[in-house]
Amino acid sequence: MSLLKAVINHKENGEFKNNFVAANKDKIIIDHDYGLINYVDLDFKVVFEYSGPMGTGTLFAVGKGNDPVTSSVLCWFLSNTLRVEIRQNNSVNAIKQIFSTSFIIGSNTLELINLNLYLNNVLVHTFTDHGVLSIDYGGYPLSIGTFSYGNLYYLNGSIYSVRFMNETFSLDEKSGYRVYGDQGSFGTRSTANTGRLTYINSTMIEKI
Repeated sequence: MSLLKAVINHKENGEFKNNFVAANKDKIIIDHDYGLINYVDLDFKVVFEYSGPMGTGTLFAVGKGNDPVTSSVLCWFLSNTLRVEIRQNNSVNAIKQIFSTSFIIGSNTLELINLNLYLNNVLVHTFTDHGVLSIDYGGYPLSIGTFSYGNLYYLNGSIYSVRFMNETFSLDEKSGYRVYGDQGSFGTRSTANTGRLTYINSTMIEKI
């Protein structure tokens, strides 16, 4: 990636990025209930850094992925393939796999709007409308860097921002445990690293 493109991407993404280390169980949990969601109204956007094979790890997830009565939205890497899954009552009735060769080195943007899935502004898939998603936000809230149930599949990688249901978390805080959405919601950064807040401020939050 050229220096000019890197500068442009960083300007668009903000002044900071959030680094996640799987061994440290780094994650961000958003404390908000977005209510029932119609498939056609589901929207999200995640801007993440790609520098090579990602292994297995989560960009974001919400809901319990294997529950017979509730729904979930999962965006995660499995064996270097990005999987976007919309599950309803434990049925994977909407899934798209994006192979690693589709990504560019540097900043990548994955966005879902009006059932259309875009990677770096290129349409890669259109999902079918399956009705209403009922998500258990209390037990399995919106989680960045890990699955919201079981704290599984921690990410080794960097994320610039996440939007979910028209609320953007710029992850552009200069320091601290808290993250804030532009619609008033908030979340919490956490890590198992013994440095805790010092680690979060010096390593997890990185000025670009």
